[in-house]
Amino acid sequence: NLTSKLSYKYFKTLAICGIIDWDLSQPHGLPLHDLFYLLLYKETLLERGNFQTIFLRRFLPLRLDAADENAVLTYQREIGLSPECILPLQIFFWLHHIVFRIEPIWMQVAHWVNNGISPVLLRIEEAIREGK
Repeated sequence: NLTSKLSYKYFKTLAICGIIDWDLSQPHGLPLHDLFYLLLYKETLLERGNFQTIFLRRFLPLRLDAADENAVLTYQREIGLSPECILPLQIFFWLHHIVFRIEPIWMQVAHWVNNGISPVLLRIEEAIREGK
């Protein structure tokens, strides 16, 4: 069971400081999305930062610590995912996040859109042009 393997390998090196609620997990969703959420939420708790700032700094491009990188590489290897798929999955992850997880009311707040969504979309555009 891939989830058990990742959970064991990943969590045996961490002190647990909270519980991740998997109710929004999609068993047949895109690869890496649940793992990206886990890693991103961990960073927001550790750094007390906001989702989009941490996404920009640590996930586009991927700049992970050794344990997080190992979790991504293990997942990638276990399901036979090509390394070339990582960038598109990072982009789909963010697009999925803003479409399905952001409350519609926030999309009407110009300051939030300008500071929370636009910088990430601009970085996605750069990443696509650069191919990284």
